[in-house]
Amino acid sequence: MVCGGHRSYRLLRFTPDGIYPAPTLEAGTSGQSFAVTFSPYNDGSATEVTATVYNSHNQRFEDGLLRFFMMPEGAPYRAEGGELFQTVRTTDGQGDSVVVCYVRVDIQPRSSATVTVGPSTACPGHPTEPSLPTVLVWPNPVKRGSQVWVRWEGSSLPTASLFDVRGGVVRADVAIRPAGPAVYGCARETLAPAGPGLFLLRFEADGRVVWRRVVILP
Repeated sequence: MVCGGHRSYRLLRFTPDGIYPAPTLEAGTSGQSFAVTFSPYNDGSATEVTATVYNSHNQRFEDGLLRFFMMPEGAPYRAEGGELFQTVRTTDGQGDSVVVCYVRVDIQPRSSATVTVGPSTACPGHPTEPSLPTVLVWPNPVKRGSQVWVRWEGSSLPTASLFDVRGGVVRADVAIRPAGPAVYGCARETLAPAGPGLFLLRFEADGRVVWRRVVILP
C-alpha cells in the first residue's frame, strides 16, 4: 500500500496454483472507499455484534474476513450473513478473557453486507461448522542461524513451500519435522536461498491450504 494521496494499493490473490495480483485500487483520502462499522462496539463487551461492510470498489472480495471480539459468556457463537470458520479463546490487552470469531463473507462490488455474530441456538450434539487449523509461525521476522517453528493443529503432517510476493516458487519442498504436539520445526537455512525480504509460506494438509507471511532478515 502507498500512503498519501488516494492511498493506492494492490491485492494479491492466493490460489493452490500460485499468487496473482489484482488491479490497483484506491482506498480514498480518508479510507472511505471501503469501511466496516460495528454495533455495538467490537471490544469484547457484548454477546451479539453486527458488522456492516461498505464497498464502493468495482472489486469483489470473495474471501473477505471479519474479526469479532465477543464475551466468553455467549459461547458457542454462530454467524448470520457469513461463514463462521474459526473461534479462538484468548485474552485482550487488559488480560480479560475474550472469544475471537473469524467470519468469512463474500463482499460484492459496489455493495454493502451485514454480518451478525451472536450466541448459538444449536442443540447439544448438533454438527458444528468446520474450522481451519490454527497456523502460527515464529519467530517472525526470522534471522540466520535460528529455528523456525510452526504450529499446525491438524491431523496430518503438512507440506510446506515458499513463494516470493510475485508468486514465484522459491522452494517447493521446505522440510519440516515434528517437534512436539502440533508443533513442527525447521532450520532458517532450510528456507535458503530465500532472504532477506518478505516471503509467503504455503502449508497444505488434509485437503486444506493455508498461507502465512514471513519476513526473513539478512
